[in-house]
Amino acid sequence: MTRRAAWLAVALAALGSVAAAQGIRWNELAPGERQVLGGAQQRWDQLSPDQQQRLRQGAQRWHQLDPQQREKAREGVSRWQQLPPEQRERVKQRQDWYRSLPDDRKQELRDAWQSLPKERKQELRQGARKGDGGGR
Repeated sequence: MTRRAAWLAVALAALGSVAAAQGIRWNELAPGERQVLGGAQQRWDQLSPDQQQRLRQGAQRWHQLDPQQREKAREGVSRWQQLPPEQRERVKQRQDWYRSLPDDRKQELRDAWQSLPKERKQELRQGARKGDGGGR
């Protein structure tokens, strides 16, 4: 690689990092993304660049879902909205804990979950909804 090409590559990478750090402008979203994310428009500028990126990726995934998958997602959002704030916070904490795990540990947990009988999964789900920790 020539010096000029190497410098150009570094400059482009730096510009991409600056753009990512500044976030995504609402009008930079595709029309379909704006449609899916319409509820976030008023607070879009207050979201962190990471939150904006995650929401954008979610909107892109939404367009790839078939009607049944979209309905299942709507039901999940509805359940989430009906949760009391304390329970939402517990769910967020569990998600943060899970995300902090190494990939191999996450895989172990997924495998363990898949190997559980249907009845035990149901018990754990019910326990988690009641707020007793769900057996973690």
